[in-house]
Amino acid sequence: MSHRVGFALFGLGNMGLAHMKNIMLSPRATVNWIIRNKLEDAEKFVKDYNLSAKCTTPDKLEAVYNDPNVKAVLICSPTTTHESIIKDSLNANKAVFCEKPITDNIKTTEDCYNVAASKNKPLFNALHRRFDPDFYQVYSQIQEKRLGNLRLIKTTSRDLEAPPISYIKTSGENDISSKNQEVEF
Repeated sequence: MSHRVGFALFGLGNMGLAHMKNIMLSPRATVNWIIRNKLEDAEKFVKDYNLSAKCTTPDKLEAVYNDPNVKAVLICSPTTTHESIIKDSLNANKAVFCEKPITDNIKTTEDCYNVAASKNKPLFNALHRRFDPDFYQVYSQIQEKRLGNLRLIKTTSRDLEAPPISYIKTSGENDISSKNQEVEF
């Protein structure tokens, strides 16, 4: 395959690194830009992995949005940054993949989806449990009425380690952030 979809990646935290790995392993995708507040971290990452991606900071995005090779953005930055990145990306005619939650407010989330609809561009909310084989198996069994009269689903979720304080300060309620996958299920 000669054509690879070009991405701009916002954020190199846990989820940014997870998505970066997936893009690096895909023959159908490439990262053209990495956007991070700490430019030196992004530049070090590009150098360490011998990537051709360009790096910039969130206050210098004109080149990213004007890059015709960037077809989509992948947003893995703090929730408080999502709305502006989403709207700016959609207005630049880029498809958007955004880590949960889209925003911390239902009105601004609806606004983001309305902009996506008006631009005829996808806005994908990354609720990864939706694609988890175990969750999907239970979901299918519920839909097929194979589990009887279901009244309660009890889940236990654990992270390997506590998230960094910087994430907790900007993520909204961490418990809500981690539980919305189960609620969506």
